[in-house]
Amino acid sequence: MELEQLLSLITVLVLLILISPSSASFAVTNGTDKTREEYAMGQEVVESVVRKLRRSQIFSDDYDFMKRSAYIETKFGSDPLTFRKDFYGGIWQVPELVLKNTKSEKFENYHKKIKTSFEIDWLQIKWSDLVKPLYSGVALRLYLQTRVTSMPQTISKQARLWQQVYDKRDTQSNSKFVSEITEFETNAEKCKGLFDLTILLDGSGSVGEEDYKKSKDFVAELFSTYSNTDVRKSFILFGDDAYMIFSLSNNMTEAELLDTVKTVGYPNQATNTNAGILMAVEMIKESIPRPGIPSIMIIFTDGESNVGDGVSNIKFARDLNVTTFAIGIGAKIDQAELHEIAFN
Repeated sequence: MELEQLLSLITVLVLLILISPSSASFAVTNGTDKTREEYAMGQEVVESVVRKLRRSQIFSDDYDFMKRSAYIETKFGSDPLTFRKDFYGGIWQVPELVLKNTKSEKFENYHKKIKTSFEIDWLQIKWSDLVKPLYSGVALRLYLQTRVTSMPQTISKQARLWQQVYDKRDTQSNSKFVSEITEFETNAEKCKGLFDLTILLDGSGSVGEEDYKKSKDFVAELFSTYSNTDVRKSFILFGDDAYMIFSLSNNMTEAELLDTVKTVGYPNQATNTNAGILMAVEMIKESIPRPGIPSIMIIFTDGESNVGDGVSNIKFARDLNVTTFAIGIGAKIDQAELHEIAFN
């Protein structure tokens, strides 16, 4: 693949991450569907439930009411009171009586569709099952069918629906919904296009000096694609050990940053990929946090690690929710190691 094509591909992948950071995983971790896991929580899990409901086409468009109500009620499940003792309403805080109402015969057609789409026999569901996010979401969505014929689209109208659904009788609840949702979505909008980019480059002898120089030029080209205003950038070189060229906390201008990349020499050493990954992870942890901002790590390597324990440290990147890509360089590429990096 030509470098220009590769640059375009990486740009597209980055855009997909920025549009929906959780879309690639669909809230699946280590083979487990988090939407069906007891006490699972988080924005990614909620968004995955909402996607499943929309794709099933069982219900009409909710115009983000499901996501908004999950945020207001439990902060996507992170509120300590979400899974309190003797209450099993889950992320959407569905009362036991509401669940019973959703089992009415008038919902028989919906029950059949739920069985087909999700393999859930709704009449057999217990209240305690609602600690699983998908079940809590389906319960609320079914209940909404009894309250509205068409879903309101504006935040202010959804605030009134939320008051009715959750029986909020105080005078402040409407303004609370509007103000908190407006603030949350405004902050989310500000984060669009922002991300942290960490690049690791293999400087081993097995890569070869010519391919090393080509890769380094490509790294410079990739960095130049994104403004320093929106993207924090870091660059790590690895051979016998790892070498921090510049961290996410650097204060360089774009010209200085690119010049630094271009002037880095060729180590022509061994391949200690694990050291590079660990240095990157520690640097990311020590950087000033930017909540809600995606962190992306791209590793350019031939995959022939011959120092340390392969790329086992990639699990620490996963623990930090860092999205990792592996780009093969050099004449001989170990695809297995690249896959381990990319699918950590």
